[in-house]
Amino acid sequence: MDAYQILVIILSIFLAIFLVLGIIALAFVIQILNQAKKVASSVENVADNIEDFSYRMTKVAAPVAIFKTITELLKHKKSSK
Repeated sequence: MDAYQILVIILSIFLAIFLVLGIIALAFVIQILNQAKKVASSVENVADNIEDFSYRMTKVAAPVAIFKTITELLKHKKSSK
């Protein structure tokens, strides 16, 4: 065996090691991305719920404000008599 063959063997071993490490790293990245997708979906659901809640509150707030104004006017009218 001469030096070139030994060098080829060493480089082949390192290439195989880095290939295996790259595959393992890729698997971890895929898992992290899947978890990030789940978190993003959960955040989207929360945002949708908050949007729905605020829409419903605006529908309720207008009649409540009108009722409050009318009751204050009636109280003011009764107290001025």
